[in-house]
Amino acid sequence: MLADAIVAAQAVYKNMNIDQTVVDNEVKALTMAVNAVTKVKVDSDKSELKKAIETADSYLNETDVEYEASTREALQRARDKASQVYDNEEASQTEVNKCVTAMDNAIQGLIIQERTAARSKSADKGGNLSERYSPLYSCRYGCAPFCL
Repeated sequence: MLADAIVAAQAVYKNMNIDQTVVDNEVKALTMAVNAVTKVKVDSDKSELKKAIETADSYLNETDVEYEASTREALQRARDKASQVYDNEEASQTEVNKCVTAMDNAIQGLIIQERTAARSKSADKGGNLSERYSPLYSCRYGCAPFCL
């Protein structure tokens, strides 16, 4: 099994027209073959990854804030990848660290979807109509009903 994995990896290494996905798959296959022979369990610290997944979940499950779809999807993809790495007993510390960084970057990249504040007419004591922000909608800074 290891010899076959080495031969396949060498063939990929020598082929200059190979796709990166194929290279990545061969690296994984070779790593798994080496681990199977040496029976060395990869011991990586996943505590930060677990915290990052929980943090990502809190943003993804947020109901009071809407994020732009592309930034929310980027966080979801990073979270999904992190979950796979977290569940993978053979994940290296480098893979774990990359996922933590990717989720941190995705969280930093979240953009709150701007809502146009709804205006309502209300009468003052003199019967004059004035416009003000409705407390049902948030202002562009998300602080409604405080900025009425």
